[in-house]
Amino acid sequence: MRRLPTCWALAKATVSRVLRLYRETGDVVPRPKGGGRLSPIRGKVATELKRLVAQKLDATVRELMAELTARTGIATSRPFMQRAMHRLGFSHKKRSFTACERDAPQTSGAAVSLRHY
Repeated sequence: MRRLPTCWALAKATVSRVLRLYRETGDVVPRPKGGGRLSPIRGKVATELKRLVAQKLDATVRELMAELTARTGIATSRPFMQRAMHRLGFSHKKRSFTACERDAPQTSGAAVSLRHY
């Protein structure tokens, strides 16, 4: 056992953990990773989120969060909401500022003058 770490350039603690795992389970297959926090958006809440997105297609994530909290009483963070929407098959659309600015009367002249510069 003492020569194993030097043969394969492993730390003694690693060899000790692998041998203990083999004694306990009879195999050296890694254990499953521990879980993190479960998303509060699952089951009925996920169904409600689908309905909400279908009703308000142009809503921002923050607006959807506020409406979902009002409907279900479950408050969540923006990253949780974004991951839940991704799991449900929704994607986000980035705003195109150039299209809005191009059509605005106060900026259309400025855009034209910049093109000739």
